[in-house]
Amino acid sequence: MRSWLGLAGLGVTLMGGCSTSGLDGGVYVASGGAAGPGAAPGSGGTVGAGGGAALSGGATGSGSAATTGGGTATGGAVASSGGANGSGGASEGGGTGGAVSATGGAPSNLPPKFIGNIVHKNNDIIPDFADKWMQVSMEANSKWGFVQPKSASDWVWGPVEAAYDYALEHGIIYKEHAFFWNFEQPSWVTTDNVAASAEVWIQTFCQKFPDTVMIDVVNEPTYHAPPYKDGLGGDGASGYDWIVNAFKMADQYCPNAILIINDYNIIEWPDDHDNFVSILQAVLAAGAPIDAIGAQGHDVADAGVPAAKEFIDHFTETFGLPIYITEFDVDRADDQEQLAIMQEAITMFWEHPNVHGITYWGFQEGLMWAPTAYLVSSGGTERPAMTWLMDFVATHR
Repeated sequence: MRSWLGLAGLGVTLMGGCSTSGLDGGVYVASGGAAGPGAAPGSGGTVGAGGGAALSGGATGSGSAATTGGGTATGGAVASSGGANGSGGASEGGGTGGAVSATGGAPSNLPPKFIGNIVHKNNDIIPDFADKWMQVSMEANSKWGFVQPKSASDWVWGPVEAAYDYALEHGIIYKEHAFFWNFEQPSWVTTDNVAASAEVWIQTFCQKFPDTVMIDVVNEPTYHAPPYKDGLGGDGASGYDWIVNAFKMADQYCPNAILIINDYNIIEWPDDHDNFVSILQAVLAAGAPIDAIGAQGHDVADAGVPAAKEFIDHFTETFGLPIYITEFDVDRADDQEQLAIMQEAITMFWEHPNVHGITYWGFQEGLMWAPTAYLVSSGGTERPAMTWLMDFVATHR
């Protein structure tokens, strides 16, 4: 059951993505990961974040709360198995009978729209993070390879606990990034032991952090399947049974979280968009309990905001699933160019009825995955895009 009653006062985030550089301590590093057009390579591949979707047209369930005029559901929980609305509850955006509107209406169980950010790899969350952002996720330290770097009995929860506790204490959303990816995975996990070890990983996480709002279950499935995917079911009948099984495990142990399938370049470049659509259609048809689509957005500045909107519209029309912009950044050295792109993109994302959250991928100079996408200099000076964005957040939170 995915119920969001009582969260109306919280901001939410969809985050994702990861850096592939600087891996250590037994973390698995794949080499030569293929990148789609315009994808920025990391060490051995591109970066990304897990994400998800829901059943086409909205999953059915019982007892969903009805909403009117796009408001937040109240008075009852939304019940579904890996989907959006329960049967009988009217969806936002004018849908009926619990179906998700194909024109961008949000299911009634989603938290309010948000703009969030991340805790950089191997760094502490800054004390005033919640004053700036509505949501938090971790760039790297919540990934499997960082949490269990050496063995099945070796757990490193400290950084995750710190970010999670901060989010709860400050009334912002914590989003997990990410359960499965090709990079930053434990070196001791193999095809032979992953079925059992993955279940322990997910079950343990969800027991320790039960108020996690969103989870990037599978990150970058189009080009960066994990090295142990055959142990999760491999290709199988659907072509992507490992994805289906990953989401079923996450749904079993994290029934209250929004489960996301996340990928890069899918709102920027046609081939990557089409490939992702094919994957999503296959896994949904096979019963994957996916709740939302995560689009990283690293290349929006290059592909253009109008193109991104067209691809978002196509996802909405094809699947009717909520969309989150999970790793947006504007990698521009020129302050005014960065500002102009930021204003155009954030405004479009925020005003789009089926984009339910935006995560900017870092903000501190010297810690960014995209070097000139920083918003605050190492000396603490805000770039114009940061000043504008903070005004935008203050106005809309």
